[in-house]
Amino acid sequence: MPLHANGQNKHKAFVNGVLSGAVEPVAAVLMLLFAPVFSPLMPYFLSFAAGAMIYVVVEELIPETAEGEHSNWGVLFFAVGFTVMMALDVAWGSFVLSYIHPSVKGNDLCGEIERRFGKKK
Repeated sequence: MPLHANGQNKHKAFVNGVLSGAVEPVAAVLMLLFAPVFSPLMPYFLSFAAGAMIYVVVEELIPETAEGEHSNWGVLFFAVGFTVMMALDVAWGSFVLSYIHPSVKGNDLCGEIERRFGKKK
């Protein structure tokens, strides 16, 4: 739609749209082939993807943060606020969990569930 709105004819805009999405199945097949190699890196890949999506939402989808002379301040303070929120979540989550369940040390909730209910095979 944006290509057609900017003056390309419908057929050329459609073909360019299809070609822009053609890389996804190719990348999916490559990821499946190299899954054993990339599995340890998946948390980092997914963290990067999540950060990129948060940036797109803040910078492009919330227009008030991009208005004015200092458009990066909104994105910067959103990132700072998000970081503080996550740090407090981890800190208070551990505290509340250890207060409610004294047998659970830190963030060992998965281990506690495993001990109480056994491993699933």
